[in-house]
Amino acid sequence: MRRLLAGLVGGALGSAAMSGFLRVMFPLLPDHDQYPLPPRRIAMRLVTKSGFEVPRRESDRRALTLTAHYAYGTTLGGVYGLIAPRRPLTALAGSVPFALSVWAGGYLGWLPAVGLHPPATRESAQRNALMIAAHFVWAGVIAATVAGTARRHPGAERVPTDASPARATRYSRLSLDPRVS
Repeated sequence: MRRLLAGLVGGALGSAAMSGFLRVMFPLLPDHDQYPLPPRRIAMRLVTKSGFEVPRRESDRRALTLTAHYAYGTTLGGVYGLIAPRRPLTALAGSVPFALSVWAGGYLGWLPAVGLHPPATRESAQRNALMIAAHFVWAGVIAATVAGTARRHPGAERVPTDASPARATRYSRLSLDPRVS
């Protein structure tokens, strides 16, 4: 449960970091690539495909975009928390293939398949590079959060396989009983 929660928290923090990264880097794209980023496009298409009208006010469109973006990023952060390698450095390294998998699975897979976003093959190399880098930022924050939790609670998920005194001593730091040292 701790890893799931760490992943969810990391997913929310990673979504914030990704949004900040995109806010800084988007203006550096060439002029012809300065059109709405995927989170906005996906959220608005989801609304119309669901039979609703796109909100008229920009503040409502922004709130809807951020809600969808954070919900998706947080949920997938929880997934990473569950599947991440147990060792902190390995968990950090594992964020790279996870980020690429999420990007490719979304922008080359399910998003085009359901009509929420054109495939990445129709985007410029610069926009794809920006989105891949943003996914590295997002997944790196998730992995750092999960790894940080593992460091603060070493061995917390280990469970002794028998009740022998030798095993009990090995796991004594996990005990809440003050008599066990």
